[in-house]
Amino acid sequence: MNIKQYHRATTLDEAYAMLTDQPANAVIGGGAWMKSTRVNIDTLIDLCDLKLDDISETADEVVIGAMTTLRAIETHPAVQKLADGMLSKASSLILGVPFRNLATIGGSVMGRYAFSDVITALSVLEVTLEFHHAGKMSLQEHMTRKGKMNDILIAIRINKHTGKGYFKKVSNTVLDFAILNVAVHHVNGQFWIALGSRPGAAVRAEEAMKLINAMKQVDEAGVAATADKVIETVSFGSSHLASADYRQALAKTYIARGIREVL
Repeated sequence: MNIKQYHRATTLDEAYAMLTDQPANAVIGGGAWMKSTRVNIDTLIDLCDLKLDDISETADEVVIGAMTTLRAIETHPAVQKLADGMLSKASSLILGVPFRNLATIGGSVMGRYAFSDVITALSVLEVTLEFHHAGKMSLQEHMTRKGKMNDILIAIRINKHTGKGYFKKVSNTVLDFAILNVAVHHVNGQFWIALGSRPGAAVRAEEAMKLINAMKQVDEAGVAATADKVIETVSFGSSHLASADYRQALAKTYIARGIREVL
């Protein structure tokens, strides 16, 4: 990565104006993943002085500032209460504590990284992203949009639904990228299922969710049918970490296990 200039923004308006001024300008989150890229950046814009690193609560939401570190998310009581602490657990499994003290949730979300553990967990929660210019949009809309988003993420807003959650990261060692991430959330009688590191980016298993949510009662046959539907309708690929067939076998096992745990 080559950087010509570094600028520490004093307001969001200033940061946004600078970001949209030149295509080669970029915002830095924690910088944990950016430093490994080969991009050429004209002006790197730092948001560290804009007080976007706070976690707060409203009556209905947990609001996480975009510059909040993964370590803060891992340890914050309000986040630990969301879906059995699923998001906190996903954060805790990312490399070591020094890394999590640097990496930010905004960097992960804006990067839309295929290997992201936290995006998989967020995908089964009711999440709204708040941008400086574009306003609010769902996480799913953000994940499926095309091209780079020339905007500044301000906050991640998570509904406080009191459901049961399950998150599983499968990796060769605790310091490796995931071979597969699986998240299941059961709330208000509905199941939400997502898979990440397929090795593609996290996606909801929409057809499997329709199937299980139409069942009057979820028994072992229903669990097995849902896991099979995931394999039939979600794409898996091969990488240097694992084959597509192995990822499918893992998905079938851990989707079934996750459903059982949140029943």
